[in-house]
Amino acid sequence: MAIRTEGILYIHIGVRLSTLLVSTDWAMREPLERGTGNRYSPHAFLFINLSGGGQEKVSTMNSTGNHYRSPDLNQQQIKSKERVSAHGEVFTAEREVNAMLDLVKQETERIDSRFLEPACGNGNFLAKILERKLAVVENGYAHSRVEYELNALLTIASLYGIELLSDNVEECKERLYAIFYQSYHQRFAKTEDVDYLQSIRYVLDRNILWGDALTLLTPDGKTPIVFSEWSAVQGMINRRDFTLDALLKNQPMEGPNLFSDLGTEAFIPEPIAEYPLIAYNKLYCHVDQSV
Repeated sequence: MAIRTEGILYIHIGVRLSTLLVSTDWAMREPLERGTGNRYSPHAFLFINLSGGGQEKVSTMNSTGNHYRSPDLNQQQIKSKERVSAHGEVFTAEREVNAMLDLVKQETERIDSRFLEPACGNGNFLAKILERKLAVVENGYAHSRVEYELNALLTIASLYGIELLSDNVEECKERLYAIFYQSYHQRFAKTEDVDYLQSIRYVLDRNILWGDALTLLTPDGKTPIVFSEWSAVQGMINRRDFTLDALLKNQPMEGPNLFSDLGTEAFIPEPIAEYPLIAYNKLYCHVDQSV
């Protein structure tokens, strides 16, 4: 397959299973820049697995199979013992979140690097990633309001979460919006664009979802989880919707394709809906197409 996994990070917390997927295309660019002639699909992922095991342990494995393991960490954060017992809900402390994200620091500071946290809780990981990305926007696009707003929106649009508990879903969306709004308000307090802020909330509603990442279904147990891909095209936004099930499958493509010139299969997910280009501050005007 033309899919390259750059590394795997395992974190054991409580009894809950989660996987953070980091989509990256530098796996394709880097070999080309080195002149090796090797080509990889831009749909490469770095997996961060959170699974049962009591005390937290961190282990990384790179492409050579080498491992690094941190000391045991005793700090845990919970809402209630009942929620831990019923759902395995344990939140990761800020120190550990930052330490783990530092292992993929380059990706957390790349605006278009997409992150999926399938047991996102109230957003401990996604909040820190957003803060890092917004800092990049502040440093690189402060000279132009249009470029600032477009790239700031893309930071929100690059973050995805699935959560089993509905109150956590709402907390996560509000937390991410508050981080975003604080940055935006500091720069445009007197000239805030209401449409733009409404579009930010719309993207959060599409990206942070109530569902079960193990079944890949929404709470009704029948409807597939659907995520929207947001990409910038000449200052406007292109949206395509995909089922999570399709995104997690390696789907072969027959014949020549844009991702591999070596005759290998490539990961080509099929969208279930595509939308016309739209201004970045009018995203909330989209009429969602049903699955």
